[in-house]
Amino acid sequence: MYCIYIMKGRVYIMKKRSLVLAAALMAAVTLAGCGGSSAKETTAAEAKTEAAAETKAEEKAEDTKADAGESKAEAGTIDTSNVDWPTGTIDIIVPGSAGGNSDLSARVMVEAWEKKYPKAKFNVVDENTGSGTLAMEKTRTAKNDGSTIIFTGSGSNIMYHQKKYQYSVLDPDQFTIIAPAAGGNGMGSILLTQPDKPYSTLDEFVEYCKAHPGEVSVGTSTGTTQEIKVKLLMEHYGLDVKYVVVSGNDTVTSLLAGNLDVGLQNSNQASGYIENGDLKGLVNNTMMSKDEVAKDFPALADVDTYETLGLDEIAFTAPMYIVGPGKMDPALVQKINEEVCAVADDPESVERWASMKSLLKPCSVEDIQKQVEDMDADIANVLGN
Repeated sequence: MYCIYIMKGRVYIMKKRSLVLAAALMAAVTLAGCGGSSAKETTAAEAKTEAAAETKAEEKAEDTKADAGESKAEAGTIDTSNVDWPTGTIDIIVPGSAGGNSDLSARVMVEAWEKKYPKAKFNVVDENTGSGTLAMEKTRTAKNDGSTIIFTGSGSNIMYHQKKYQYSVLDPDQFTIIAPAAGGNGMGSILLTQPDKPYSTLDEFVEYCKAHPGEVSVGTSTGTTQEIKVKLLMEHYGLDVKYVVVSGNDTVTSLLAGNLDVGLQNSNQASGYIENGDLKGLVNNTMMSKDEVAKDFPALADVDTYETLGLDEIAFTAPMYIVGPGKMDPALVQKINEEVCAVADDPESVERWASMKSLLKPCSVEDIQKQVEDMDADIANVLGN
């Protein structure tokens, strides 16, 4: 609390505690200088005593408040003991096709929940209409009681920045970011090219592009994570290349046919073509070491990674995450987050995800929100908005 104090025509703004102490000291000094009576001396002493008592009380109150804050921080989250979730029917929307990676990954989590909560009913709803825009709209307009959530990723952020969808997932009035979802295990994507190309490493590729501006064709799929990763790399080195629109599934086909010079492909698929000598890898955009990658993909042992080359500043992290409608109750959000993260302790689910080269990394509501915010900023930067 602050108080205004006027002395000799000057105005002082002081905290209440400091003002009381100052008043007590001034009173004591004034009375001493005047040789005041015992009654006046008693008044000064009382003022000092009152000031000291108030100071001690305020300090105790502040300490109690700090202790409460520390306890809340240590507890880490909101109390969810009174939150009843899951209950009734829960729709888990997947902005993809049945049998796709996102669909299969979501079903692993759902099956774990079905075992844990046999009375609840879980529906996986595959909805890829409008490249996922309808899935997002179904989530946005649903009840915010936890009965509808969506497994999504960078695609939701990209389509907003490309103005294909009008609502940002970061707008708390429209959406609530709840928890991480199982996604890629961090093995990265490989920048592939033909074996007879005059470059075999990223450095050699960069030198060639600079010596041949505008000649090298680079495959990219508009509005995808692949586009963000490719453009971050090219722009980092200031390369003048020709972007060729090609779907992710057609990248390898186009490379093998000679219709592209370079293109990105996930580690799982790229390793087979490298092992057979059909294509070669220039760089892996993972922040894992080459040795770590080689444990799962021996054919990639000689491909430099972003971690090896110190390219962490352009390592685009695209987490999969779970979202609900806007303005969800914080306790409900925390409860769902806890239930999601608990599946990471289920050995069967972890093994099934691993077979898909997928992984669930548990984290708090605040952490996943920060991850999505950082990713969104990278996307906005690359797409120029």
